[in-house]
Amino acid sequence: MIIKTLLFALVAFLFLNTSVLTAQWQSTGFDKSTWVLSQAENGNLIAAEDIYPELGGIYISQDEGASWTKSTATDYSYTAHLVKDESIYMGGVECNVAISHDNGETWTNVHFKDVLPSATENNPIYAMEYHNGRVYASVLGIGVVYSEDNGETWHLTDQESL
Repeated sequence: MIIKTLLFALVAFLFLNTSVLTAQWQSTGFDKSTWVLSQAENGNLIAAEDIYPELGGIYISQDEGASWTKSTATDYSYTAHLVKDESIYMGGVECNVAISHDNGETWTNVHFKDVLPSATENNPIYAMEYHNGRVYASVLGIGVVYSEDNGETWHLTDQESL
């Protein structure tokens, strides 16, 4: 009898736990394929439309995903992101980076193709990170670069720069 009661309680707990976990997911109003989704410091949601090899844009939601507006960032295939304080860095193919220093409200585009001239549209920025006061970007199969001035200029990384 005790084993039957314990087994029933275990099964009931598993079903309750599963229903609680699945109940937390909610759909947003973003109906496009995305490679990158992030949240700005102020709560804005930022998504990069993934329509490679065409070039998708960056979208912002200021109402928890209910509606989305296309940003002024240049259209690229964005594949990595970094959020640091109010700044958002969206890295894409061919060494292109969209940068917003106001939680995604306005954007500028820069690139570091001159540092990694062999990078093409087939070499996405794979990862971005902030470390020791620098923004780092890793281009898949090519190399790692860094910026000490919030993305204005870029340098090839070596051991001394880490």
